[in-house]
Amino acid sequence: MSVVIYSFLRGGRKERLREHVMRALETFSEGSRLVRFGSELSKNFYLMLRYSIILHDFGKVLFNQLFLPAGAQEISFEGHEILSAWFADKYLGHLVTDGLISQDERAVIVLSILFHHHPMNLQRRANRLKEVLNRRVRGLGRSALINEETLKLFYAELSNIIEPLPISVNAAATEALSETVGCELPSGRRRGGLIREYWSSIWMNGTPNKRKSFLLLTQGLIAADYHSASQTRGEGTSKFAKTISTYLKYWT
Repeated sequence: MSVVIYSFLRGGRKERLREHVMRALETFSEGSRLVRFGSELSKNFYLMLRYSIILHDFGKVLFNQLFLPAGAQEISFEGHEILSAWFADKYLGHLVTDGLISQDERAVIVLSILFHHHPMNLQRRANRLKEVLNRRVRGLGRSALINEETLKLFYAELSNIIEPLPISVNAAATEALSETVGCELPSGRRRGGLIREYWSSIWMNGTPNKRKSFLLLTQGLIAADYHSASQTRGEGTSKFAKTISTYLKYWT
């Protein structure tokens, strides 16, 4: 029997991850203004946009694994983008090896996924994610692992949307979090993770085109994500919703 993975579960409303991703992918066509402009910055921009959309909610699979078996009727996915970025980096590594994208394009996609929710509050979201995971782990009496089962669930939910790749994972979610956003050392200093490495290579030391590509890809992912989610969650009356509507008017 197949297992449904939810991207939204609250107040009696449900949104399946597969449906969310498919709608988001339909937001921008290859001929859209966003993609045409982005392709002038990076020849693989459309491919980058599609992978950012497909991979951006991977982290929600773990929440489904942890909370749904206990009969949860509501799930908060705060900080899921951190786990999504961690997995995206591993998945996209195969594409770099195969020559489909460059290492810099990989970094841009990972950063876009990492920042598509409240980028100014990323550390707070990371701390909140750690608290939720640790509390849930204590309740289960075992580690919250991102493992082969997590990948199987993700690939099954997005069958015919993403190619399953043989990625060896068996990591505690808190370790994945630390690898992505860094961790505090005993000395009080912080050790940087993927975010520090990629932010340095793209934003601090990258070319203007790389920085523009990152900004445009992040905008595209946010717009596609919100446009898709609003159709199920009914959040179309806020100022932000109006902003997204205006953005899509000019960039689709």
